Formats: sequence, C-alpha cells, structure tokens
Amino acid sequence: MTRALLAGAADHLREGGVAQVIGEFPTIGESGFEEQVEGWLGDAPCDRLLLHFGAMDPLEYAVAYAHQPFGQRQDQYEAALGARLSQFRALGVRDVVLGAVLLRRSQRNAGPRWAARRVLAAAERPIGRALVELMGQLDRWESEEALLRLWDGRPRMRPGLRLTETRVWGPNHWGEEAAHVSVPGDPFCRDLQLSGPARDLLALCDGTRRGSEIAAEFARAYQLAEAEAVETAVAFIKELAAQGLVGAEAEEAGVAPPRSDGPGTGGAG
Repeated sequence: MTRALLAGAADHLREGGVAQVIGEFPTIGESGFEEQVEGWLGDAPCDRLLLHFGAMDPLEYAVAYAHQPFGQRQDQYEAALGARLSQFRALGVRDVVLGAVLLRRSQRNAGPRWAARRVLAAAERPIGRALVELMGQLDRWESEEALLRLWDGRPRMRPGLRLTETRVWGPNHWGEEAAHVSVPGDPFCRDLQLSGPARDLLALCDGTRRGSEIAAEFARAYQLAEAEAVETAVAFIKELAAQGLVGAEAEEAGVAPPRSDGPGTGGAG
C-alpha cells in the first residue's frame, strides 16, 4: 500500500504541490529505508526528502502492537504476537523505520532536482516551518548560481555550529575516530558525521576566504592537482551548505570555478 501510494503520488500533484507520507515503513531484504523508498519512487518527477526518526526490530514492534491495554487474555496476546512475527518472517522484514517522506512535484517535468535524507529525533514540536526553510535551502544550493556563490563568495559556518571530535589513544599517538557537527535548535542539523576532508574544509569556512582560496588551501593540504582540488572542494562545500552547516553569498560577479564536467555532489559523511 505504501509503495503504491508513493509511486503514484506525482500523478496527483500540481507543479510545486507537496505530498507528505508519515508512518512506519517495514524494510525488507538488504535495502535500507532510504534505498527502498528511492526504489519505489524511481524517476518520478518529484524532489524528495526522506526523514528517519528511528527504528524498531520486528520483535519490539510486534510486542507493541500485540498488546491490548484492557481485557486481553494471555493466549490472545501470544496469538497476536505470533501472527505478526510469522508475517514479518514470511515477508523478510528486517526492521520497521519510523519516518516520513516528503515529495514536491518538480517545476519542470524532467525529474527531481534534489533528493535529500535527514536523520533526526522524533519531533517534539511542529517542524512545518523548518521543513519549508529546508526545501528553500536545498533549492538554493541546486540553483545555477550556487557554484558561483561558493567560488566567489566567502563560505561561513553557521553561528552556534558545534564540532565534536573523538580521538583514541594508540600505542604512540592519538588516532582520530570521528568528527560530528550539529547546530543547536536546528532539527535537521543534529549529530552529522564528517569525513576528515569535509571537517578540514568546514574549518576553513570561517568567512575570511573566498571559495577559490579554500580550494587552493585544500589542494596544498592534500597535495592534489588544481583541477581535482577544485572539483572536490566545491563539491564538499556545496554538500556542507546543503546540510545547513555553511552559508555563502557571492560578493561580486565573477567566473565559475574551472571544471571539465562540473563538481559532483560529494557527501559530507
């Protein structure tokens, strides 16, 4: 039912129209929640945002739904529990994700402009306004002017951004284990894990350097050729911006970063 609902949603949306499906999504086989939903959506002409609030294993989920608050006999509870577990085994259910899928019909009929995923705690307050702001943010960083803003502008970390690094003492030195960032008060910027290069680029986004200067420093630090450094740096900074960690405004008209096929969409993780 959920697959049919999501796969057919685009046919019932005007351009710019939004559908939100909130619920419990059993994940079946090896695919995770996000991959399963993307498979259902295929090339539907919708921007899509997948929100992951948490997950329950089959037994935990079955116990919650087999239990009735009043007047239930033990044998009734056990029958309901066994029936649900048998059904999950037959379907190959690995877990049940608590989440939401937001679809917005693309302005053009050529397919989605962006697809985003966010992991966040179950909302304790309305997040409708934050969702609208997030979609606007994703639109900005997929626009034709985005690369120019990053290259000519001065990328700057958001005020209040918190970076937490974990290191483990080895035989003779500290080994880096993980780097996590968050922005207090932003439900979509919560405990994001960064790779080493993404963390180093984020640290350079202090508002004192243009994107072109950041790419040059990145090239020196990682001993990369100019073209490779530009492509990698701009892709990482663009992903940091799309994640809501960095902002940048072009200060003046200029030229786009030199590239052959354009920077790919790098992942911050």
